[in-house]
Amino acid sequence: MRERPFRRPAPFGVLLVLVAGSAASAPPPRPARPDLVVTVEVHRELRSDGWLVRLRVDLRNEGDAPAGPSTAGAWCRAVEGGPCPALEGSYDVGPAPAPGATGVVRLPSPALPPGGSAFVFGPRTKPWPSGVYLLGAAADVLSAVEESTEGNNAATASVRVP
Repeated sequence: MRERPFRRPAPFGVLLVLVAGSAASAPPPRPARPDLVVTVEVHRELRSDGWLVRLRVDLRNEGDAPAGPSTAGAWCRAVEGGPCPALEGSYDVGPAPAPGATGVVRLPSPALPPGGSAFVFGPRTKPWPSGVYLLGAAADVLSAVEESTEGNNAATASVRVP
């Protein structure tokens, strides 16, 4: 008897995957939306006419869709000493976000692609009196952008002016 070499059979067959549930019970896909997130930095500088404080508002789109142009807002609240200084120049100002705070200065913000970022500076002011201040900023204060998360749009920082 002649011996034949062993050969593997050619692969064939059907892979069957069973999925529990039905397409009707699957949640609908979440729509892609922007998510504007804010951080703030405070810069303090002594000049010949007194202390100047400037707020830098960093805006990031951490969502998965572009955010159109919007309006950021900045405000001040004197915690100790004060009051917050007068604005230097003409600004569009909305209502105060909390008792004791200044009105919200509205600052134009650019459109941001997903993962994009930009910064805007807070308003120019007169020299600051001695005190401790809480400076705040928020993205999209006029609610023009429908976001995936609205609760992370604001941030604050404090500064002491000698």
